Amino acid sequence: MNRRNNIRRLREEEFDLCIIGGGASGAGCAFDAALRGLKVALIERTDFAAETSSKSTKLIHGGVRYLEQAFKKFDFDQLRQVRHGLEERHILLQQAPHLARPLALITPVFSAWAGLYYSIGLKLYDWFASGRDTLPGSRWLSKKEARSRVPGLTDKVHSAVLYYDGQLDDARYCLTLVVSAAEAGAVVANHIELESFEKSETGVLHAAI
Repeated sequence: MNRRNNIRRLREEEFDLCIIGGGASGAGCAFDAALRGLKVALIERTDFAAETSSKSTKLIHGGVRYLEQAFKKFDFDQLRQVRHGLEERHILLQQAPHLARPLALITPVFSAWAGLYYSIGLKLYDWFASGRDTLPGSRWLSKKEARSRVPGLTDKVHSAVLYYDGQLDDARYCLTLVVSAAEAGAVVANHIELESFEKSETGVLHAAI
């Protein structure tokens, strides 16, 4: 990417689409649009991935809590969100193994009932992910095994549950999308700030300054 050339092109050329914001969402949209044959400009007022896209939890997951709420409230929208999240987790783990990896998570529980509750819930989580990826399934850990894995656990713990989600290098992922968008033909530049829009005589936005 030649910054000077890109800035010149932003000044002189017309684009089908101007995306304002160089986070993962903006970069992903720019990449997708460029692959579809649109002439795309992507601008960011600071650094690419400077905000949320470098300050996330780094987790890629379907949402165990969403699954719990789906069954508690009979909310099928939450179930769809879990399935969609697990599909995206699978895609990231498969397509970006240099940026995403499996992550083991242990949740301590303090009663036999809680252990059963979480074990059943996580088996459902595994079931929703079945056929999508190769992450190990969840399992119950005895008190002894839980404390051997996490020595700092209190002696009051009853047992624990182990399950897997994904972990992502969010900033590098965002930058990969920016570079991929540029390679697909998008004109990208950071430290370029939008000041205003211009409208045509019919009131349609047709220029960004």
